[in-house]
Amino acid sequence: MKTKLLAALLAAILLLPACSPAATPPEANNHEDGMESIESADFSTPEKIDSSLSILRVESFKLPSESDGWEKREIKRHYKNDTLLKLEVALNDDSGRMSGSSQFYFNENGQLLSAVYPFNTYVFESGKLVDVTDENGSILDFDEASLIKREAYAYEMAARYSELEENFGYDLESKTVSKGDIEINYPVISNFKGELLQDYMNQSLSQYVESFTGGDWSSVNLDYVVTYRDEDYLSVLFKGGGKLETIGRSVNILKSVTLDIGNTSNEITFGNFISDPEGLELFLEGYTGTDLEYEGMRFYFSGPYVTFYFMPLDDAADEFTEISVPLDLLEPYVKWEFGEKPAS
Repeated sequence: MKTKLLAALLAAILLLPACSPAATPPEANNHEDGMESIESADFSTPEKIDSSLSILRVESFKLPSESDGWEKREIKRHYKNDTLLKLEVALNDDSGRMSGSSQFYFNENGQLLSAVYPFNTYVFESGKLVDVTDENGSILDFDEASLIKREAYAYEMAARYSELEENFGYDLESKTVSKGDIEINYPVISNFKGELLQDYMNQSLSQYVESFTGGDWSSVNLDYVVTYRDEDYLSVLFKGGGKLETIGRSVNILKSVTLDIGNTSNEITFGNFISDPEGLELFLEGYTGTDLEYEGMRFYFSGPYVTFYFMPLDDAADEFTEISVPLDLLEPYVKWEFGEKPAS
């Protein structure tokens, strides 16, 4: 994750590199506020999708090099919950270097809104291709048969890169534990190269099953999302809610597990990842412009960011604060050694 962190790909037609807007580092965000904003946001046009990228879930990975010495192309997908709204596919030039990207925009029914290629943009209405423009925005003259052919090609390419997955050397499966009014979903690693290491990591991923099915909790509903995945690191965020019997009320739950899956197979914790906790706290206060009061900060990897989260030290607080920071800004405060690899 140090040098490589998620992006986009496409090899199809000769089209113009359409670069997406520069990402703006998110400020400190209330978890519930973020959920409300994504549900109320307008994603009806490509421009509106681009203006709301910061609140969408990002899934991204690199594809294998197509030739020796060529840079790996990347795919980046932006989701509203589980609905794909934008797909970016990086392009190689003739020398194998990155030369921009092609982009596909979708409405919430899965229909294309636009396909932006180098030298051409395809404009869709109600899922149908109606116009093709050049790099200057001028409409090109195509007959109906040509438009139908290009429409089919755009959907074929969008489907291909929407479904494509990288071979990480392991698979993830979902499991569910149901016990009375408690339901917990969690991921399980399978087909990993070492069975004992796989079992060791699965113990980390299932640790919350035991803690939330104990007598202190009732009415627990916990789901998960994979926020980062490649051959080196796996980061999983668990979120939901439950009633904590010791205090007699329902609370929000936000937990995470990050694994050094390609190296030691150990869990990456705040203690073995953060080398300078005091320096990090000062940095985060400067980064957000806010005095932070918390106990028990945790984190997860999220694309090119590390997202820190905590419950504020306020008796009235019931929502988690999340702060996403670009990884390169955190290098003075982190370390990349996570202990010895367990015997396999």
